[in-house]
Amino acid sequence: MNILIIQTAYLGDVILTTPLIGQVRCAYPESRISILVIPQTADILNRHKDIDEIIIYDKRKWGGLISKTPGLIRNVYNKFDIAISPHLSARSAIIALMSGARIRVGFEKSAFKQLYTHRAIYGCGHIVERYANLIKSLGFEIPPDKITLGVDESDIMRANDILKGARDKNAPLVGIFPQSEWFTKTPPLPLLKTAIKSTLKEIYFHPVFLGSRADNEISIFSKEVGGIDLMGKTDLNLLKGIVSMLDVVISGDSSGVHIASAFLKPTIVIYGATRPGQGYYPWMNEYYAIMADISCAPCSPHGGNKCPQGHFNCMNNIRPENISNRLLDIIKHSKL
Repeated sequence: MNILIIQTAYLGDVILTTPLIGQVRCAYPESRISILVIPQTADILNRHKDIDEIIIYDKRKWGGLISKTPGLIRNVYNKFDIAISPHLSARSAIIALMSGARIRVGFEKSAFKQLYTHRAIYGCGHIVERYANLIKSLGFEIPPDKITLGVDESDIMRANDILKGARDKNAPLVGIFPQSEWFTKTPPLPLLKTAIKSTLKEIYFHPVFLGSRADNEISIFSKEVGGIDLMGKTDLNLLKGIVSMLDVVISGDSSGVHIASAFLKPTIVIYGATRPGQGYYPWMNEYYAIMADISCAPCSPHGGNKCPQGHFNCMNNIRPENISNRLLDIIKHSKL
């Protein structure tokens, strides 16, 4: 049996799909499982134990769905028995239909939902639990497990080469993800700087700065505090190896949070335009939400590129000591 899972959303969404992949494997242990993703997210699924094939679909490069039809036909047309889409878009529903699958599973709130033979309740709660409703709609009662990302020895060796000097000093490694795809989910750099400096006055640790884009200001600050600047310097396979070796993670509401969940790392999440109640909080690992008490948040399901109110108080009203005190507490009580 050939099964296609369609998830063409952002990196964090793909990571949060991995418990569903495990459920599908549990339900259909002898099946061949393929997943369709965009190029920017494909490598995060490398080495995943339950995936047989990663199909890359570049939905942005050449325009709309029609222009990519030849490539889609080559990769998915009439090749699958079951198609499952946690993604809500009309494009995903059309791809499910193109796959030739007689069983097509989506959500009742999906665009073009009439193209699905099985429509699951979207519900509420954590997004992993919502995705679990997809397999439940097929008659399986399989609880979702942890987020799973594959890491092999080469990833670990590369990460160890980078972190060896810091690890030899026997101080905690604190991973810091200061970036997000969306401005309103990005913690202000002065907030992070003050929190990190305050904590370093109390206890020694190694800040490890992680992100997809290099940042000159962060690079300068990293040198100032004796950190390790890996901004824009890691591929996704190396990033998995790095995070697996960290002791604590600090991040805005972005993919760094979910990579940390895969390795059950204690995580401090700094929320701006979004809130944990929207369902994208860390899954199965210890975490602490830092957020301002402000009535206009959440203002978006995924953040935006500007504050609708013009003041950005969801981030600007966060006190740096709330972050530093929580980090101190984790380091001291976890005996790192």
